[in-house]
Amino acid sequence: MGEPRRYNILGTLGKGGFGTVYKAQLHGSAGFTKIVALKVLNAEVAGKEEFARRARDEARVLGLVRHRAIVQVDGLVVLQGHWVVVMEYVSGVDLKRLMQAGPVPPGVAAGSSEVAQALDAAYREPGARGQTARSVAPATSSPRTCASPSGVR
Repeated sequence: MGEPRRYNILGTLGKGGFGTVYKAQLHGSAGFTKIVALKVLNAEVAGKEEFARRARDEARVLGLVRHRAIVQVDGLVVLQGHWVVVMEYVSGVDLKRLMQAGPVPPGVAAGSSEVAQALDAAYREPGARGQTARSVAPATSSPRTCASPSGVR
């Protein structure tokens, strides 16, 4: 078994009601490094078992879903007493900010159908017991929707 993973925080990507998302560098065995996003559950939320369970369930479901417009989840860990979802880092512009800046470029607007397909894939993903997860909440633009060079995610 290799050495434990370590994470160096590089900056804050966003904050919300459930937690804070950071850009970080993962350091693993044999010099392996990778830029990731860490969603750290707020202490207040983590202390409420229902919210902590929902956050863990969300991470498990996203870990199962495979779609190019959905961020990949690399794991669910506890760091310094906090639940943390380790996710793929996607470089791009936050779609909400892009929309506030003015008209959305046609290429980004065309990506909305891909986002809809991604939400459908997440909704229909079978859970661990083979049942459809149906885990898409009305506010599922979380942690954020962004326009990147590879599309809208």
